Amino acid sequence: MLARRVAAVALGVLAVAPCSTVAQVRTLQPGPDAERILITTFRSSSAEPRVGIESAEALRSRVQQSFSARQAWVIPRATINASLKASGYPEDAVLGPADLKMLAKQLRADLVVDGNVEKTAVGLAMTARLVMPSNFDLVQPLPSVEAKNPGDAAKEVERHFEAAQKSVADFKRCASAINAQKYDEARAAARQTIARYPASTLGRLCLIDAFSRAKEPIDSVIGAARAVLAIDSTSVLALTNLVDAYQEKHDTASTVGALQKLVVYRPDLRPELVKLLVQMNQPKLALPVIKQQLAENPGDAQALRMQWLVLLADHQWKAARQAGAELVKEDSAAANEDYFTRSIAAALADNQPTIAAEVGASAVSKFPKSAALWGLTANAERKAGKLDAAVHSIRQALALDAKTENGWPFLVAALIEQGQLDSALASARAGVAAGADRAAIAQPLIAALAGATNRAQADKTRERWLEVYTVGSAVDSIAPSPNTKFFVAIGALQVGSDALRVADALKSCTEIRLAEDMWTTATINAPAAAQAGPQQKEAAAQIMTVTQQFLPAIAQRKKSYCKTKP
Repeated sequence: MLARRVAAVALGVLAVAPCSTVAQVRTLQPGPDAERILITTFRSSSAEPRVGIESAEALRSRVQQSFSARQAWVIPRATINASLKASGYPEDAVLGPADLKMLAKQLRADLVVDGNVEKTAVGLAMTARLVMPSNFDLVQPLPSVEAKNPGDAAKEVERHFEAAQKSVADFKRCASAINAQKYDEARAAARQTIARYPASTLGRLCLIDAFSRAKEPIDSVIGAARAVLAIDSTSVLALTNLVDAYQEKHDTASTVGALQKLVVYRPDLRPELVKLLVQMNQPKLALPVIKQQLAENPGDAQALRMQWLVLLADHQWKAARQAGAELVKEDSAAANEDYFTRSIAAALADNQPTIAAEVGASAVSKFPKSAALWGLTANAERKAGKLDAAVHSIRQALALDAKTENGWPFLVAALIEQGQLDSALASARAGVAAGADRAAIAQPLIAALAGATNRAQADKTRERWLEVYTVGSAVDSIAPSPNTKFFVAIGALQVGSDALRVADALKSCTEIRLAEDMWTTATINAPAAAQAGPQQKEAAAQIMTVTQQFLPAIAQRKKSYCKTKP
């Protein structure tokens, strides 16, 4: 039975008075080997459905007159309508491909003829095609004709039909040979089909199949497919084979070109076309494909997701946010971790950290156990100037996963920005203990040391240089490197220089001892500091020169200033 659904074009029950010849034909019975031909009601955009009904009936009459009942049997309109009515369709209904295939199976048709008819200034234009019931993509188009009335048009179409029909037997021999894996015979039969009917698409389609199965060079398939498309630009089988062939050749541009034509008839392949276009960095070409899909299927979650992803790929951030909101409104399950991850990143890329932070807040509310989302949210909050929230979020991430990517360096940097240097150092130690990369943790601390050094150079006070030395020593104990050695050395040198100045002024034992300790420390760290870079190497050389020159004098002063000291 046919699936029960509304036909593409609902036609009323109209009586068409048959001519006497048709009435006589109907009394005949088909021969046992007669080819059963199903001619369906022609499609028409005309306001009058009669034109499609009359055109089909006129062609039935003409075709049956051209063959004896032993050769071919045109299934009568009454038989067709009885089957339609039994399946819940109106008589003379125009069916879609799936239902037409079921009807052909019910009526045991060996060949199907369908077509279009439109009224013109002359009268009407009729276009028909032969379709193999076994595969409705096996199509042989017939030339279009224009005539004053359905009878005259049917006469011309029947002439083309008869010429094409003579090649069907050769096509069937080709198909049988392919099934038997006799590919040489199949190719010969296909060429005979083309020789018998030069405009044969069926013969060329069978030739494509033979080439493919026999593993012929891929260019043979491409050439045959193009030959089909030169006759029938709508051939789904030719386009499908062309797409496959281009993909096998890794010819992406040609694949896309063929696929763009194929999706007109195979909309289910639109996602594949979109994927290829994005891979080719052509998201703008993909968007109209998705738009068409959504126009035909509003609210289609798959199409909405494609639209969102392609807009992201095209860096249309605001449009992507809107598309994402539409997606999760239609499909709440789409608001998964990946959705939030991409949405946060998109808002940041659009220089909208506040929006990114808001999205992050929604994300961690829905997925509170996701360390990755807490980390992304922290980053958005920091960029939005919400340092307290950022510190809280990154601590949550690290509590869930101590190895959160860039988590510990982020926490250290955020604490430094808050002015909480002691907390930053404590977090740095905790990060190292948790297995975080020492060099990564050291980066924000070294940046802080550089800032402290700049302030010390501007203020030229012992307190500022002591800060450089103290923090540098702390960082060096956490993540030692030539850079940390440099800051320790330069801080110690400057503190020692000031201590020496004060010691000389006050004859102070405490200050001279401090000067000796600081310069000794500078001397110890300078060689390693020289490895930090060209400028540091030069500075380290100067440090070594000064300390080596004056340390002996400091030792002499120490004896003088510290006579009463043990």
